[in-house]
Amino acid sequence: MKETESNIEGFLTKNIQKMNGLCLKFSTLFFSGMPDRVILLPGGKVVFAEIKRPDKNTTELQTKRKIQLEQLGFQSVILKSTEDVLNFVKRLG
Repeated sequence: MKETESNIEGFLTKNIQKMNGLCLKFSTLFFSGMPDRVILLPGGKVVFAEIKRPDKNTTELQTKRKIQLEQLGFQSVILKSTEDVLNFVKRLG
């Protein structure tokens, strides 16, 4: 089965909920290129996640926003498969 952004996002959301966290759709009207999801975890941890199909890459602007977030001290990840999600969740602990 070919993975879609939608099923990767759903898989991520379910796994974050199992950690008692929130995986919120992140929409900014006036600041383009921000990641798709903001993940809020117990203990005040915040992670930004861009979801892409396995055959797609981030745009130049999305890459720039990822770097900006990381320079501010936030974790920002790109997830391109359910396997990426599982590895990410394992790293979160």
